[in-house]
Amino acid sequence: MNVSMRRGFVGVIFVVAVAAIALAFVGAAEADTIGYWRFEDSPGFLEDSGLNDLDLSTGGSPVPTQSTLPTPPATGPGLKFDDPIPQTGDANAKAASFAGAGRLTHADASAFEVSDFTIEAYIHNATTSNVRWIAGQWLYPGQRSWQFGIHQDDMLISWLSDSGSDFLAPYSDIIIDRNKDYYVAMSFDEDGDLTYYAQNLTDGFAMQTETVSHTVESLHNSTADFVIGQGTYEGVRGGDFIGLIDEVRLSNTVLSEGELLAVPEPSSLVLLGLGGLSLAAYAWRRRRRR
Repeated sequence: MNVSMRRGFVGVIFVVAVAAIALAFVGAAEADTIGYWRFEDSPGFLEDSGLNDLDLSTGGSPVPTQSTLPTPPATGPGLKFDDPIPQTGDANAKAASFAGAGRLTHADASAFEVSDFTIEAYIHNATTSNVRWIAGQWLYPGQRSWQFGIHQDDMLISWLSDSGSDFLAPYSDIIIDRNKDYYVAMSFDEDGDLTYYAQNLTDGFAMQTETVSHTVESLHNSTADFVIGQGTYEGVRGGDFIGLIDEVRLSNTVLSEGELLAVPEPSSLVLLGLGGLSLAAYAWRRRRRR
């Protein structure tokens, strides 16, 4: 076998090995996904792209609507949302638009009954009013539950209750600027850690992370609805999110930074795409990011 043939053979083996790793990674990632709501035309605006068929319903008024994300030379909210999504390589053209007291919901299901979890989303927050909830499964007082959102002073926050009779509010120091595009996430570990992630996509900043401790023993098995774009307190709905929410993914594990939808550099140089994208193809698609 000459040198050229050996190099070609080695190249083929490398591509096959990388593809196998990619498929194994994607399979594991899908197994960890409780629900993934992308708000695209396919499989449908309110359809779950995960494996549990947790399709959403609308509630409140005005109900959230599907919004087409701008592409250059157009400008506007969502312009800097990742396209394609770094973790999967999937195109991102649509988002959910919230303009008032509307919300997206799914009734409680066995898939939501997890101990550790990670919630992720792309957001464009366009209001200054009170707390703005991104997502949660919250029923207080009465049950253990959680909510994730933005405080009225613009920092990422969460509310956690393991008893339903009191709750913990572990604030972060991460500020979410209004009228800018962000990727945000929060992971909850029953062992006592809560980690926040935020990346200002409008200004091209690096991923911010902050881990805070908590004393919540368990958030397992609330019967509350899972809600996107709104919260509730003492039975009254509020904390309405105004703006765009996109690519909401709830996972039943504490994801590492390299497993997040918005893979921080340089982790994104590893093959992570669905469909077995090669390293070269993945890097090419990343250069097309808005």
